[in-house]
Amino acid sequence: MKTNRKKPFILATLALGLVLVMGLGANTFAKYIKSADKTDTARVAKFGVTITANTTNSIFANAYNNGAVAADATNDVLGAAAAIVVAPGTGDSLVYSDIVAITGTPEVDVMVTISAEITDNVVYSDGTTRPIVWKNDTTELDTSTGTATVTFYTKLEAGTDLSTADIEFPELSWAWAFEGDNEEDTILGDAGTAQVQVEYTITVEQVQTQTVIPADVIPAVAP
Repeated sequence: MKTNRKKPFILATLALGLVLVMGLGANTFAKYIKSADKTDTARVAKFGVTITANTTNSIFANAYNNGAVAADATNDVLGAAAAIVVAPGTGDSLVYSDIVAITGTPEVDVMVTISAEITDNVVYSDGTTRPIVWKNDTTELDTSTGTATVTFYTKLEAGTDLSTADIEFPELSWAWAFEGDNEEDTILGDAGTAQVQVEYTITVEQVQTQTVIPADVIPAVAP
């Protein structure tokens, strides 16, 4: 009977190969390791601004009493059919809160811009003289061309409650003197068609820290 001498050799070879594989595997996969995870998440910064025009207050009225807006039946100027009118001896004014209400607490810096554009077609027959005098606070406005625009800017920091913020817009007022050029006033009154108008534009926009605040626009009459 022959002895299979190759069998022990094969077994020894397999054993040696297994030892080598285990050694190589240990060198390849066994090591120190630590790890950490990090996730950055953000949401969009809130703007959330609401602008509501004040439609109940006007710088003009249907009725006036002794030059001021009349709140009751005691008046000396009354527009027919609830018409909004102006006349010699009348005048009125408004401030920021009469124009608009702005609410919201934006998470960004913002610029609030308020403009009032006056179009005054109440003009005498010479085509240039206008009996209505307009003022922004105490500054008389130049309406010699029939138009004038006042614009004011307020820059506010992120997190400001706009409903309580100090937003700049000095009082805007007008007055038509009772004793002026009576002949020219009468011509305007007989026609009863000349109109005067104020259009307001209010914007709130995001700005950056380096944004320069524009100069306020007040077209004052030259001294």
